[in-house]
Amino acid sequence: MTEEVKRYNDNLSRLFNEESKITNRVSSEDRLDDDVFKKALAKWGKEEQFWMVAEECGELLSAINKVRRDRMDPLHFMEEVVDVAIMMKQMRTIDPDLYDMIYGFKVSRIRRRLGMEE
Repeated sequence: MTEEVKRYNDNLSRLFNEESKITNRVSSEDRLDDDVFKKALAKWGKEEQFWMVAEECGELLSAINKVRRDRMDPLHFMEEVVDVAIMMKQMRTIDPDLYDMIYGFKVSRIRRRLGMEE
């Protein structure tokens, strides 16, 4: 096991051990469309939706490069951001409890790094 994998596993173990201390950062607004996203996964299947995630991320990457070169308007860029956000929310419905736990852990880590201890 590489050192990086060991560190990740240690962090994940700590996450599960400290689950009760982690504030759930996923807002109720993020859960409003869960039924839509679950139906999308059921209709098109996880594998196809995984490929859609890759496609949308690729489009966002392309948009970022175009924005850097002043070749894309902010509206089109934001549309690509939203497309990726929608796919991420769809991926959350695969295992919402795990997603929410990891999300809370990662936001808490950013808060600590910014000196915004909870």
